[in-house]
This record gives sequence, C-alpha cells and structure tokens, in this order.
Amino acid sequence: MATAVATHAHPATSTGLDHRKIAIWAFIGSECMLFASLISTYLIYKGRSVVDRSRTRSAIPRCSAR
Repeated sequence: MATAVATHAHPATSTGLDHRKIAIWAFIGSECMLFASLISTYLIYKGRSVVDRSRTRSAIPRCSAR
C-alpha cells in the first residue's frame, strides 16, 4: 500500500530564504538599532546637566547630629 506524504513546504521567496527567517532577523536588527540608539543617547548626554551641581549642593542645608 502506498502512503501519501504531505509536504507543507512554503513557497520560495525571491531571495531563496524562508520568509520567517527574514522576519526574525529583521526583528533582531530593529531591536539592536533601538538599544544602540538608547545607549548612545545616554552616553552623549551623560555628564551634561542644565543645573550647576556645585551650586545646588552647597544650597542644601546640612543637618547636625546632636
């Protein structure tokens, strides 16, 4: 008796790669770009402050322990 084997192959794309693989790599690439922009923005603005911290620290009253 002959058994029919059903193959569920996806149609080939123009690149020859599976569309799910391309989608996963596009998602990973977009996440890398997002976090790279967040980290680079943090590094660019780190240390830049609008308020002069030397003046604000001296304006804070100090508490003395009795």
